[in-house]
Amino acid sequence: MSMYLTLLDQNGYLDGKKVAIVGATASQEAYDTGVATLNALGVDVVLEAISEITVGDTEAEDAWWEVISERVRTSGADAVVFAGGDRAGFRGLFWAGVDVEYFPYNNESLTSLSNVTPEMVDGAVTLTGLTEQEQLEQDEIQELCIKPFQARHPEIEIGSPDTHEDGVEKWWRSVMSHCNELRLFELIASKAGANLTHDSFREAAASMPQFKLPLQPFASLGPSKFDAGDSFRLSAFADNGTDAGDIVPLTDILDGTP
Repeated sequence: MSMYLTLLDQNGYLDGKKVAIVGATASQEAYDTGVATLNALGVDVVLEAISEITVGDTEAEDAWWEVISERVRTSGADAVVFAGGDRAGFRGLFWAGVDVEYFPYNNESLTSLSNVTPEMVDGAVTLTGLTEQEQLEQDEIQELCIKPFQARHPEIEIGSPDTHEDGVEKWWRSVMSHCNELRLFELIASKAGANLTHDSFREAAASMPQFKLPLQPFASLGPSKFDAGDSFRLSAFADNGTDAGDIVPLTDILDGTP
């Protein structure tokens, strides 16, 4: 969340904005981090609200958002930062006719539009990384993953996101994902040395402040950092006339290594 809001600020999306931040207790950490980061950035936060309703209880969430949507309207907010319960928020604000910019931290709320239509979230700005096509085109992916797999299994058509047709297995996705995981294991195990134990593996992972993975141009691990990914960009949701819409990159990939 901190990196997301910092990128929004650095790219001018928060300039002069009155911002509401709304979340859910299931995402309490993201909400608390969001509030603290917005304050640290000097953003004019006009509303803070968090729901205790279970995410997925659609009827209860929608009822809660009927109230919150009016609070957003009367607060004078220009934008809403979502930190949990995003889809209910999209519905509530859309149905209430509240005209604000949407800043959802969790891009899965845009890539999986459950009970949400593309029209509701057109223009929403979120945090993403490389597109699948960009991942496939990475030199390291081609050399360490795709080419060796093709040489071993010439009968399999790996395909690509740009040329994919419905009903055809997405081999490129499985190959890239498993290859990336194996490469991460290899890097940590090599760092741990010949005496590979749970402890030596853990200690090695805790001492890798910066490295590169096939799917992550920027990556790091640390004593309390267990997600290696540090390759981020801002992207926007586009209502392209399909049921799923599209996620369109707004910035280049940036190094978010802490």
